[in-house]
Amino acid sequence: ILVANRGEIAVRLLEEAPSPALTPELRITAYLPSGGPFVR
Repeated sequence: ILVANRGEIAVRLLEEAPSPALTPELRITAYLPSGGPFVR
């Protein structure tokens, strides 16, 4: 589970359209314009 400034939205987007080529950390930054803080 990823938690970020927009955690719930980002995680839902990742679950709906996962990108196997990228790690979860890289994928979540795509949904956070600031590339903001997150924890795994």
